[in-house]
Amino acid sequence: MGGLAAMWKYLEYVEDYRALLATRRDSRYMDYPFKVSFETLTLCNAICDFCPYPSLTRKGTMMSDSLIAKIIDECRSIPSDLPLQIVPLRVNEPFLDKRIFDICQHIGDTLPNATIPLFSNGSPLNPPNLSKLAGLENIALLVISLHDHRPDVYERVMGLPLARTLRNLEGLHELKAAGAIKFPVTISRVGDGSSFDEEFCRWGRERFPLFTVYSTARANWMGAVDTLVSPVPQVGCGQWFDINILADGKVAFCCIDSDARFGSGNAAEEHLLEIYNRPARRRLRQELRNRGEIPECANCSLLS
Repeated sequence: MGGLAAMWKYLEYVEDYRALLATRRDSRYMDYPFKVSFETLTLCNAICDFCPYPSLTRKGTMMSDSLIAKIIDECRSIPSDLPLQIVPLRVNEPFLDKRIFDICQHIGDTLPNATIPLFSNGSPLNPPNLSKLAGLENIALLVISLHDHRPDVYERVMGLPLARTLRNLEGLHELKAAGAIKFPVTISRVGDGSSFDEEFCRWGRERFPLFTVYSTARANWMGAVDTLVSPVPQVGCGQWFDINILADGKVAFCCIDSDARFGSGNAAEEHLLEIYNRPARRRLRQELRNRGEIPECANCSLLS
């Protein structure tokens, strides 16, 4: 796609996103969250330089079973006919928590209106875990953060053996082909604007034709990561309709507020709806100002 055509396509996407946010504001999502995410265990086996995990001070922190139960139970206050996304992860690899499958099952048993998007680097998805994953009925999407198909680059950036991850993805693809995996699977790369973004996408679509493959925007995690940031779109943010909870209960401002430096509230001490409807948070949803006017959002390129 040529540069001018790509620019127009991007601008059209931003306007569609703006309309989506307005629709969400004018719905019951003004009062109830569209998405609730919580970090069950702050642990990851990758060392990605575009992620803040390597510098986190709370590594190894496990959210208590009681707090997980409290969060899920309080989600029952959301109208049962209102679609809800629950994401049991934050800055971590969810499949390193042995409780993850039970947590997903509990969400399904408790909240029939909830679906679960999952994000993983793919390395823990061995055959036993894939079998457990296939048995879950409420998974909406699985995103595999692969980032690169070149072994030397992948292993330098991720700190993981590419061959093992690809074996897992091949097993996942076989399950998808056999119909055992019902939910969509995508493979993503954190883009750098180079020709390798498109090269990665071509490689992924050829090797795993049943998966969607794409390159995402790059963010600096609100200053936590020293990296080149993709262009910032002048539009509001869907994160204003979400709640993001760290393993210690602290509520982050958004999905890239990795240490909750800009958030407020604690899910262990307050009800989720009290946190969601704090006056400052409601103003963000009501006004839907361009992110350049919001200090916490002024340098964020993500449309999430």
